[in-house]
Amino acid sequence: LRDAIFDSSSLNSAVDSNHTCQIIGPDFGDIPANISDIPGSNRKAKIYSIMCSRNRDGSNAHYLDLELGDDSLKFVPNVLECIDRCADPEHYLDGTVPPLSILYEVLRSWKIPSIYEAHTILTTASFTEQHIGAVVRVCIN
Repeated sequence: LRDAIFDSSSLNSAVDSNHTCQIIGPDFGDIPANISDIPGSNRKAKIYSIMCSRNRDGSNAHYLDLELGDDSLKFVPNVLECIDRCADPEHYLDGTVPPLSILYEVLRSWKIPSIYEAHTILTTASFTEQHIGAVVRVCIN
């Protein structure tokens, strides 16, 4: 039952978990329960819970590389946005890590050096003030 409600083995398995069913009775510990009537809120809480857990170990970058594969560079903006979108103080459990900590870990250790090396993907000329503003907005929200 626990894995049906929240399979924390990967981000994909958490997304594929059930986000509407509420089980009354057994205590599953510190997993994000489906406390909201909105499945999307429950999904975000589960994704954020995994990222918080991985942040404590400093392993978000490692798992993102494994889960997203060789093309993970193109997902960097989406991952940064997801960290911000999934952080919902209403669903924080004990030990929840602030979003800025997760952003810092990801920016420090995951694919950021690759961005500067991949001139065919992102050149200095194409990195405009608009892009910088988008990154700053994600970080401060």
